[in-house]
Formats: sequence, C-alpha cells, structure tokens
Amino acid sequence: MINAKRTANDIEAMKSMRDFISVYEEIAANNMRRIRDAVLERRDFLAELTSLYNEIKMSYKREIKRLLSKKKLHDLSASFLKTNGKTVFVFFSTNASFYGDIVKNTYALFKESYDREKCDVVVIGRIGKNLLDKYMPEAAYTFFDFPDMSMDMKLFKPVVLHIAAYEKIIIFHPKFQTLVRQTPTAFVISESTSGASASSVQKNKYIFEPSLDKIIEYFEREIFSSIFEQTVHESQLSKFASRMVTLDQATENIKKGLAKLEIKQRFWQHQTKNKQQLNSMTGILMWKRT
Repeated sequence: MINAKRTANDIEAMKSMRDFISVYEEIAANNMRRIRDAVLERRDFLAELTSLYNEIKMSYKREIKRLLSKKKLHDLSASFLKTNGKTVFVFFSTNASFYGDIVKNTYALFKESYDREKCDVVVIGRIGKNLLDKYMPEAAYTFFDFPDMSMDMKLFKPVVLHIAAYEKIIIFHPKFQTLVRQTPTAFVISESTSGASASSVQKNKYIFEPSLDKIIEYFEREIFSSIFEQTVHESQLSKFASRMVTLDQATENIKKGLAKLEIKQRFWQHQTKNKQQLNSMTGILMWKRT
C-alpha cells in the first residue's frame, strides 16, 4: 500500500509539473510571437545602419586628418569622438533558467574572445554574473540587472550611457535563426577604424548636411541607442525560442515519466485486487471448513 500511495503521489506531482511547464511554454510563445516579426524586419535594416555608422566615423577621422595636414586644426584630441579609446565586451545572459544551452554557449563564445583579448566587461543578467563569479573570478566587470521579458527604458538608458563611452563595443548574445536553432553571436555595434579594422570599412565619400559634426552627434545619440535596442530584442527573441524548445523537451520527458508511473500504478492496482481476491478465497475456504 505504501508503494501504491507513493506512486499515486508521484503521478500527481508529475501532472502538476506538466501544467506548470505548460504555462511557462505559453508565456514564452506569446512573447516570441510579439517581437519576432518586428525583430526580423528590422534586422537587415539595422545591419546596414551599423555599417553606415562605422563609415561615418571613418569619414570623421579622415576629415580630421585632412584638416591637420592643412594645419587648420591644432588640437586633435578635442576633435575626435568622445570615447575612452577602449574595447568593451557586453555579455547578454538571463535572470532565470529554462533557456537550454544557449546561455552556456554564448558564455563559451564570450570567454574564448576574452581569453584572446583582455578588456573591460559588462554583464547583463544574473545568470551571467554567476558564471563569471564561478569560472572567471579574476575578471573585473560591470553588472546591470535587466528583465528577460520586457524592455525597461529606466534600466536600458544606464547601460547605453555606460557602453557608449567605448571606442569598440562587442555584444555577445544569442541570435534567433529558426525556432529550433539559436546561435551565439558576437555583434560589433561600434568599432575602431584604425589599423586592420579600418581596412574592413568601405571608404566611400559623402557630403554631410548640415555638418559632419552634427551627423556624428545624431548617430551617437539616437542611432547607437536604436542599434543596441535591436540587439536586446534579438537576444530576447532567441531566448524565448530556446525556452520553448527546452520546455517542449521537458513536457515530452514528463509524458514518458507519467507513462512509466501509470504502468507502475496499474501493477499495484492489480496486486491489490489479487490480494483482495486471495483474501476472499481464503475466507470462503475457512467458512466451508467450519
């Protein structure tokens, strides 16, 4: 009887877990549908915008060099973009679990890059913070808490203000490919255009109105923020899809577990009936003997 009761309790616990996971799966599906179309439509546009952003920065520096060569400018530092000249790695993680291997895979890509190039680090999400504290205790980082399921502008602005000070910004985040395939990505929002990096930027010539300084200021203030916001949505979309796959796998495992428990329950029910029948037969035999 003890084993039969334990099996019945296990079945009820499994069913409760199945219902709980079903709710989480529905929430993830709703969130994914809400942002998927917008993310995919803006992806190509913002990729081109990022390329244009880097070209404009290149043009800015070429203009500075031209003025220097003509001795129309004497203070070079006052004319370059107001960045600290450093590189920062931004690791997008999560605050909760049930996202499968995508966070771990993104962390692996981030760590591989960090091992090659030690630089400043920004971590977004408590899971990422825990990973760095556990596996990279020597790495200094700036932590920002950010919700998994929404865009909180009060929390978004401090992140943008912090990373906008850097010359080269590389964001490590999961990227949506298909519902069942998410890939870790290193996305460069802003890059240094000196040395080897400069060779990868097309040297197109532009006419800027009202002025190059005004255009740069606009990009720095508005477009940079938009590109970073798109990256946040890309990360969220990928995480929702990964969570759906993980929860679907959990649901399948629960179904298999329930099937095994129900077989066991039927076994105990048969055992109980057999015992009851045996007791009845024993009682009848004893009654006949008397």
